[in-house]
Amino acid sequence: MRRSDSPESDRENNRSGYLTTGGCDDCIEESSACPQPLAPSAVAEQIASLLALAAGPESPVRRPALVERLMSTLGDRFHEADLSATDLAREHHVSIRTLHYAFARAGTTFTEELLQLRLEYARQILSNPKLVLLPVTEAAARCGFAEPGHFARRFRQRYGQSPRQYRHSNT
Repeated sequence: MRRSDSPESDRENNRSGYLTTGGCDDCIEESSACPQPLAPSAVAEQIASLLALAAGPESPVRRPALVERLMSTLGDRFHEADLSATDLAREHHVSIRTLHYAFARAGTTFTEELLQLRLEYARQILSNPKLVLLPVTEAAARCGFAEPGHFARRFRQRYGQSPRQYRHSNT
């Protein structure tokens, strides 16, 4: 029997109604369709995996508890210029790998979240009329940016204009 890639011939070759593996070692050598059915638990596992892939990353609304705790700590400490993922992992008594995995499961990264918090706070400072005399470099430092040039590049990338331009157009 010749193996065919068409669904019609697969149905003709497998009239049992079971899902087949698509070819075990014996059947591949003979170039025929494999009649060995998949176990129901294997089918269920495959379906669950496909559904998880189709659903995409977890919704930010339903973040795991660890990510919520990590984000809370980031919100309290983002202004620290030397804050690192290692510091955050140590504070929460998890490995650095666990920290990165938790953020990945939530569809983000430690660096993305830290940068988001810092840039948002900088945007608030720069649009505050009471802080118009605060130098941009001081605003950057208050947000945790050690290098003003890095801050300016990231700010422009996120908001489409330099920090000075943003301040001028928003105060």
